[in-house]
Parts: sequence; C-alpha cells; structure tokens
Amino acid sequence: YERVLSQWRADDALAQPTRGGGPQFGMGFYYIALIGAPSLTEPWQWQWGGHHVTINATIVGPNLALTPSFIGAEPATYTDASGNAVRPLGDIERDAFALVNWLDAEQQRTAILGDTAIEVLLGPGRDGRTLPPEGLPAVRMSADQRAALLRLVRHYTELANDEDGAARTAEVERTLDETYFAWRGPLTPGSAVYFRVTGP
Repeated sequence: YERVLSQWRADDALAQPTRGGGPQFGMGFYYIALIGAPSLTEPWQWQWGGHHVTINATIVGPNLALTPSFIGAEPATYTDASGNAVRPLGDIERDAFALVNWLDAEQQRTAILGDTAIEVLLGPGRDGRTLPPEGLPAVRMSADQRAALLRLVRHYTELANDEDGAARTAEVERTLDETYFAWRGPLTPGSAVYFRVTGP
C-alpha cells in the first residue's frame, strides 16, 4: 500500500513543469475499472492504474491473481512535502544489485546479457509475446544466492494480501530450479539497469 502511494505521488512530482511533466501525468490520471460483477463464486476483475502503476486483480472465489501488473516509478527519487527523499522502488533496486554482485565471475558471465540497460521487453503493444528463459538458472546458485533471488521475487509475488502472496511465493519456490535471473547494465548501485526473473 505504501509503495503504491509513493509511486502515485512520484507521478505528481513528474507532472511538475520543472520536470517536464504534462497533463497526462499525476494522481488525477489514474483510473479504476470493474470487469464483470463482483461475486463470491464467479470470476471478476478490477483494474487500477495510470502512468507508472497498473494493478490487475482477477478474483475467482477465494483465489486472487495480480497478473499482469506493473510497478514502476518516475522519477526514481523525489522529495515529499516534509522534505524527505522518497525512492518508491529503492528496496527492489537494493536487492537486485545485492544479488547480481553476490554472483561469482562465472555466474555473472551467464547472468549478464549486456552492459547497458534496455527498455522493457514486454508491455503495452507487445501482447502475446513470450521470451525464452535466459541468464543464470537458479539451480546453479548457492543456497544463499537462491534466498537472495527469492527475496527479490517476493517484492512482486507478495503484492497481494499475506495469504495470496504466500501462495504465489510458494508456487515460485516449487519451480525455482527452472527459474532464471538475467541482468543488463553496470554492477554499480544507482546505475540504470534492467533485470528479469523468468520461470515456468
């Protein structure tokens, strides 16, 4: 909840003329939609989002899936009303850099696909596209490295409430050997990078 609020506020910061923002950015340009009729038994969905946050929640009885969803932030850092620096995705960035820098040289040669960041490969306008697994498979990681990979993954699988987040995390854990970690960009924290975790 706090992460989404801070991402939402980042869009307000982006909307300021000093940052080059325009009328399409800011908290006023987020929308909610219901698809189907809310039900305790039949499938239905709600969507909420805007420029850098989109949450799709599909509900069937007691089950919840939050895919596809997108969490991003622009600017990556902004100053709140109290004068504090806010980094909505700072913990994700920290954990991603910790994992890639924990890999040994041979593992890094497999995981690192390039030395510069790239744009996202999946998203709007790229419907139906699938990517083959690439990078370093978790089966080639130590127990501590695998724990670091799971810590990174939990930022995404545990977006939901505790019960549904735990179920999604357990699903990833069951197939961790078939899960890959890929990286593009420098290894210095604060650099622009792209990373991807791909699993079955």
